[in-house]
Amino acid sequence: MAAARQEHKMKPSIIAACLWVAVLGSTGLAQVETPETAWRQAELLETQGEKASAAQQFDRIAVEWPSWAGAARSALKAAEIYDDLGMGSEARLACERAMAVANSYWLQPALFWIAKTAQSAGDRDEALAVVERLHAEYPESAWTVRSRIVEALARGADPQLAEVAFRRELEAGTLCDQAVLLADEPRAEEALGLLDRVLTYYPDSAAALRALDAKGHLLIRLARREEAMPIFADLLVMVGQTAPQARIVQRARMRLGALCRGSGRITEAEDIFGQLARNSADPAAASYAGLHLIGMHYERLRKPVFERTARGIYDARQVDHAGWAALRERCRALAEAPWCRPKERVRAELIAVESYCWERDARGAARAGDNFFAKYDGSEYIDQLASARLFVGIEVRNLKWYEESAEHFRWIIQHAPEVPSRVYLELWITLRRAEAPEHEIQEAEDLLMSVAPDSGWANYIRIIKRQEAQCDVVNAR
Repeated sequence: MAAARQEHKMKPSIIAACLWVAVLGSTGLAQVETPETAWRQAELLETQGEKASAAQQFDRIAVEWPSWAGAARSALKAAEIYDDLGMGSEARLACERAMAVANSYWLQPALFWIAKTAQSAGDRDEALAVVERLHAEYPESAWTVRSRIVEALARGADPQLAEVAFRRELEAGTLCDQAVLLADEPRAEEALGLLDRVLTYYPDSAAALRALDAKGHLLIRLARREEAMPIFADLLVMVGQTAPQARIVQRARMRLGALCRGSGRITEAEDIFGQLARNSADPAAASYAGLHLIGMHYERLRKPVFERTARGIYDARQVDHAGWAALRERCRALAEAPWCRPKERVRAELIAVESYCWERDARGAARAGDNFFAKYDGSEYIDQLASARLFVGIEVRNLKWYEESAEHFRWIIQHAPEVPSRVYLELWITLRRAEAPEHEIQEAEDLLMSVAPDSGWANYIRIIKRQEAQCDVVNAR
């Protein structure tokens, strides 16, 4: 009888759970479960000391809702509890589930727990390999510092020094996180002060790398670009050689290259972007660098043409046809690269279209424009389409294709969210040369005067009309 009574004795938490299921069943909601409610249930089990059940619940969330934003976190929570309970194989499977759904943020703890479970299982080689991967990919992460404890244990060494370093890392990380929060508010100088404290008192920490990254970006936001340049350079000195493919290193190279280009240090910018384009395994960094290299090549060719045109000097013999052809080849190579991102691809192909216009090859511009418009016919690329149509519209007007030229300008007016005031002037010029009805010409002029009456384009029309009126007076005499 005693055994029977013990068998039917139920814990209060289980009784409560049964009552809750009964209530749900009576309301027809018993089958409604979300990852959020399942997470709260897992937390309740953990609070009540039901560790194994909590781990299973966290694990189940990752299995049943792998696309949920918290799936990786849930799997890692399961792995941590399994590891504490000595359930190595279950911990490893949970880590693998986390790896399968983790973004870059959750990949860091996922790698740590892979290393930890491997070390707990006696797999020294895998534990050390994962630790090295953390250092190569995430040198700025506190999880990387924590992994040194795993490394010491895997090597049979005393982990005490690694544990001390991790405690200091947590201190530095707290300061760095506070600074980042302040940087999002109008307390930039206070944020910079906290970041400097991290760099002064924890110079060898992973948080120091995050502090340099945050300080550099904050200085850029404050338009203090000259101060930002040495910050990113310092970051590259610290880990540029030991972790060249780390995201924080790639980002530092991208920012430093852009800052050099913006300050006129073109040779340095070309060197930085050239290294990124050749060596980066990150498609974002390689695409970004490739487009900057194209942009600098474009500016070298465009600047002398612009200066000669501004002085009213044009000599076809001075056109660098080989240079423009080489630029278009660079554009084509980047656009066709399988790793090139869409936003860099469309920009490279737009530069190729514009290059024909600066080369004064109107027919080439028309052909390239037709291909561009056929490929990028969508709202996602309105700005690029408008820019291409402005250039092509001007060029085909030189071929006396007035109807097509006007169509390009009218397309911009109809579709572009912000119409450059120059478009109205170009439409006005096209309509006048086409000898369009006077009311159409006047409509284009009225549009320009209404949106930008004080612009240089509006003044151009006034000057032309004043000159024409003076000529009419002279002719009348």
